[in-house]
Amino acid sequence: MFPLSKRHIGYFIYCLLVTTMLLYFLFPNSLLPVILQRAIRKADLPFYVIIDKAYLSSIAKVNISYMKIVFKKEPYFLVEVQKATFTPSLSSLLTGKIRCFFEAVIYNGKIKGDFQLLGGKDRMIKMTIKNIHISKQSYLQNMLNRKIFGKISGQLIYKCPVSKYWSGEGKGYFIWTDGAIQLRNNIPFLDFNFFYFNTMDITYNFKHKRIYLQDIKLKSKEFSGYFKGKINIKESFLKSSVDLNGKIKLLPYFRERISHNNTFIRKFLLFHCKNNYLNIKIYGTIKEPRIRFL
Repeated sequence: MFPLSKRHIGYFIYCLLVTTMLLYFLFPNSLLPVILQRAIRKADLPFYVIIDKAYLSSIAKVNISYMKIVFKKEPYFLVEVQKATFTPSLSSLLTGKIRCFFEAVIYNGKIKGDFQLLGGKDRMIKMTIKNIHISKQSYLQNMLNRKIFGKISGQLIYKCPVSKYWSGEGKGYFIWTDGAIQLRNNIPFLDFNFFYFNTMDITYNFKHKRIYLQDIKLKSKEFSGYFKGKINIKESFLKSSVDLNGKIKLLPYFRERISHNNTFIRKFLLFHCKNNYLNIKIYGTIKEPRIRFL
């Protein structure tokens, strides 16, 4: 083997620095959005992107000022990203793995994490979410045909084979604060046109095309409760079936707000309440959930 002297190493580092500087200063930033869009369309991903502006802030860091993420199976569901940065890990290339760190501002909240391609067979994503204002996701609300409010924070780890996105495994949790969900099939006599809550803590895991909701805890000034169950994933996520069971405890504020002069309300509560608890089953699909009092 040809011995490497300090002079050879110095030449190598010098050539690397010159190449890096030339690429950085001569790279046409105007073409970067087109290059990224084409690369993502050619990749086997469940979405494509529409990028407004992008530029290199260093040889290994891509900045995007505005981007739309469009899901192929749900073409009317868009995610709008105000700004994002992507930084590939150069050291990961030496181990045969591709890793990229990312940060993004989305709906007044922040997302931070990394994406890894493990040996060309599996993909893994780790992500932390902080204060995403879900009410600003108008596309989701239009698809569900209902209003949704609140802020979402949490963490997610997911690993799946290439091309089989829903066949992977993962886990995570979300905290949904100051939330409200409009009920299309409302219960007017109980004033359940909207389902309000202070916090909703969700712990879950993914396995075999199912999301297992291990623990859902609800808290509000009117009630507290818990649920558990599963979601069976379909290719069109909105058609995924829901099967949840739980209990809601009615607190004094709720009882004071509801008029007990109404005979029907009184009979309903007496019939369904057991020790101040309502046993509830949620079933149907993500787009068309239904509620049954047990």
